[in-house]
Amino acid sequence: MIVYTVIARRYRPQNFDEIVGQEPISETLKNAIAENRIAHAYLFVGPRGVGKTSMARIFAKSLNCTKGPTSNPCGKCEPCKFISEGSDIDVIEIDGASNRGIDNIRALRENALYTPLRSKFKIYIVDEFHMLTTEAFNAFLKTLEEPPEHVKFIFATTEPQKMPDTIVSRCQRFDFRRISSSNIAKCLQSICKNEKVAAEEEALFAVARMAKGSLRDSESILDQLISYCGKKITAKDIEKVFNLPPYSVISGIMESAHKSDLKSAVETVNNIFANGYDPGTFLDMLVDHLRNLMIANCNASLESTLDVSQAEIEIIMEQSKYFTVPVLLYYLESLSDIRRRLRDTGNPKMLLEIAVIKMAQPPQIQKSIQPLREQTKAQAAPVAENPDGETEAGQPQANTAAPDTNWTNVLSALKEKKPQLVAYIKEARPEKISDNEFVLSFPHNMKFHRDQLEDAAKKQLIEDVLHTVYGRKLILKTVVLPAPTRTAENSGETPEKIPSPQTESIDPDAQRLASMFNGTIVKANGK
Repeated sequence: MIVYTVIARRYRPQNFDEIVGQEPISETLKNAIAENRIAHAYLFVGPRGVGKTSMARIFAKSLNCTKGPTSNPCGKCEPCKFISEGSDIDVIEIDGASNRGIDNIRALRENALYTPLRSKFKIYIVDEFHMLTTEAFNAFLKTLEEPPEHVKFIFATTEPQKMPDTIVSRCQRFDFRRISSSNIAKCLQSICKNEKVAAEEEALFAVARMAKGSLRDSESILDQLISYCGKKITAKDIEKVFNLPPYSVISGIMESAHKSDLKSAVETVNNIFANGYDPGTFLDMLVDHLRNLMIANCNASLESTLDVSQAEIEIIMEQSKYFTVPVLLYYLESLSDIRRRLRDTGNPKMLLEIAVIKMAQPPQIQKSIQPLREQTKAQAAPVAENPDGETEAGQPQANTAAPDTNWTNVLSALKEKKPQLVAYIKEARPEKISDNEFVLSFPHNMKFHRDQLEDAAKKQLIEDVLHTVYGRKLILKTVVLPAPTRTAENSGETPEKIPSPQTESIDPDAQRLASMFNGTIVKANGK
């Protein structure tokens, strides 16, 4: 019976040049060997599947190769072969999770005193080193600082923050980084070529993205795909095997947002649940796509910045023309909030519907509110402005300038300086911006909010922010738009005569409350 060996083991790197994505570390270790500057303890830190254990084995082969120490181990001598198989008697691999107690460390200290049987060095490779207990770390300190000359330690961990600083300071630390999707895709392409498997570029990039920087994870996924697909792998196969939404669904959502097509957006959510796609995975893919659109909007080099295929780059370039960076930032913040709420909700479909509807009906930062202003101006009569900044009923002020896109920057700056002030000013809209004047308009029922901005200190703070954002000194002026007029003639109702509160004796406190909330007193003094 032939025992199958998985791809991740068969294609494990055997020398420094085969390590993918960790070139600085490989180069440093090779130089250390060449210059005979080999430390007694090394700490390899990084996420899973990025080459920590493989690097440790290659380093051990470089030290114990019959031609060594050498930066290019032969791979043919007995030490090299046994180290690659993990069975060399002088290279001891230990699992820190199952050998974490003080007794295990005591045994290691005693065994370290004995010289290697056939090699130059006795090398201990301890995986998941952070799992040791506090007592075990403390018992290991002295040995780690001054080990016998024939002993070398190589520790690997995914969580260095759990290790005592006294241990870390006694090691040379190397931080392994996540491997880019493009490098993973190239490596998978080479494996497919050796395995005589035809794989689409888009499919390999999808596998690389799923692995999230882990080469070992990507190789495990590829192994699974070959078992399902045989000798040909397509992007649709990946969607079937791992139940992923097609890329067309993600790009389709953005088309719906661009066209403000609520019907199409909601139907997309229905299809996601009808096909059994995971809503969290869908949101993650949508967030990645939005990030790609934002990068494209910044005129960055997509090939070097984005981990996507050439076909996806073309779609991203086309869709990036539809949206501005502020709009994309709004989408990202909104989806991030929905993603957090998704973990605790019992109705994920509703949250997804909220997400896509908000995208299809974005705030005014996407579409100019000038048409709405023009419509309001056409329906109402001109405004005669009072000296105190208020407007007379039935005469709304004309908007002589389009709303400025820097308004969002003004709100952000005010939020940093005085957050409570934003609660009032966010209800306003830029009505007119001239060379030396900035006019804010409040809805007719927001007079209280407008009055809060008339304080001299608050007004000066806002003017300072306007000066910073617009690059020139602007005088803040606020107005309140009139309430829509309703007459008996157009309402079909008979006007009802309401007695004026001015004719009654009204308590001053009641008058202040009515003014604060823009109310009307209909009964006074119990009458």
